[in-house]
Amino acid sequence: MKEKKEKALLILILGGFLVLQWRLVGRDFYYDEIITFHEFVLSSFTHITTKYVNLNNHVLFSLIVNLYAKVAHISGEVALAHPWALRAPCVGFSLVTLVYVWMLSGRNLYAPLVLATTLPFYYYAPALRGYSLGVMLFAMVMYYTERIKR
Repeated sequence: MKEKKEKALLILILGGFLVLQWRLVGRDFYYDEIITFHEFVLSSFTHITTKYVNLNNHVLFSLIVNLYAKVAHISGEVALAHPWALRAPCVGFSLVTLVYVWMLSGRNLYAPLVLATTLPFYYYAPALRGYSLGVMLFAMVMYYTERIKR
């Protein structure tokens, strides 16, 4: 019974996070996002992996979002009119991060709640940049390293 209650509270935290993110995912792209969008998300695999035109490129993120945009048929025009369409994976990465932080903390619900409400995490979670992917991968590495140590 306690486990069901904990999972329900975690889902409530994740849902609250999504509600908070709703007003951010639709905002216009800011400068770094426009560079990522124009130079990499709309480019070919070869361009993303061989042309390092901007030192601020997150290559793995660009590849993932490029593939996502192709599979979801998100054109440049659609993305500019509906920025949330390209920001959805970023928010998804952030949700996965919150779950891994919860598991890493020994299922302490305060850990994902605190992370979800910190300004940097909240603000950069939907950004069309590699931040959310990097934080998610770091949380996963921490979690699986801890599991291996046990």
